[in-house]
Amino acid sequence: MAGDSVELACNIKLRTLLHASDTAWLTVYPRCIVEVPQIAGKISAGLRLDMNAARASGLSALAFPLTYTYKFKKKYK
Repeated sequence: MAGDSVELACNIKLRTLLHASDTAWLTVYPRCIVEVPQIAGKISAGLRLDMNAARASGLSALAFPLTYTYKFKKKYK
């Protein structure tokens, strides 16, 4: 499909207090973003993994985010 674009991204976030590793919270969020001109928008799908040492040992949350983004724009001559 001409004009389509695919973007791969991975966000990693670590939240912790100094000298308190038992409160560490790690989020890993790999995702794929596809821009599809035929439907005039972007579709993003990914996997969000949360590891919160204060809640549980190991994986504490799992999510499969799916979003659709559409922009309204008007071209003026």
